[in-house]
Amino acid sequence: MGCAGAADGIWQADTRLARELGLRSSIHMGAAGRGPKFQAIKRMQEQGFLGPDLTFVHCNTSSDDELRMMADNGVTASLGVQVEQVTLAYGDVPVDRLMDVGIRPSLSSDTETKGAGDMFTQMRAVLSHYRASRTNGHSRTRNTPEMLTTRDVLEMATIVGAEANGMASSVGSLTPGKKADLIFIRADDLNLMPVTDPVAAIVTAAHPGNVDSVMVDGRFRKRHGRMLFDNLAELRARAHASQHYLYQDGR
Repeated sequence: MGCAGAADGIWQADTRLARELGLRSSIHMGAAGRGPKFQAIKRMQEQGFLGPDLTFVHCNTSSDDELRMMADNGVTASLGVQVEQVTLAYGDVPVDRLMDVGIRPSLSSDTETKGAGDMFTQMRAVLSHYRASRTNGHSRTRNTPEMLTTRDVLEMATIVGAEANGMASSVGSLTPGKKADLIFIRADDLNLMPVTDPVAAIVTAAHPGNVDSVMVDGRFRKRHGRMLFDNLAELRARAHASQHYLYQDGR
């Protein structure tokens, strides 16, 4: 759902319906010049729609005042850092501005037509962006760290992401009582070994090919490098059929 791109009456009705159904809403905000043009966060604030069941994606050109409105109302944020950096005119990635108002951003891929869909890429992108901007003299306020640590970034991809999806009580960290959602990474792969700091190795060097196994709610969905889906060939065929349909006759 996108507030800035929807006419008055539509986004209000969508938000009300989502809340009636108990659903969280993810809304793209402030990408490119849409922040100052629409001031969508301010509009939602004025009409009483901001709340902790909302996650705003991007916020690149949303004002600092609007980011404070998000923080005051418990709105979470997600940054598609790689796509934000490769898309012209999106605006500066607001990692520091979000943290300045007390919002730890989660990470997302935005769209796989422009970038990778894995969290390893997003973690490296946000770490590189933050440290490069700090080196290049971007100002920092008292609420933003001098440097992001690799643990900060790993949390953005795990527990902070769970918080943004309203699922922190059940996933996002290795905690007794939570669901067993686990990713197993081979530490003896040549691009990682010998591992000294596991967190730093994951954030700065690991990639999807290093993932040995994946467990979702205690059930293996990938094991020893093999996906455990009986219909994987069918899914691939459907994806190719969809691609062919979209591109046939020049469409």
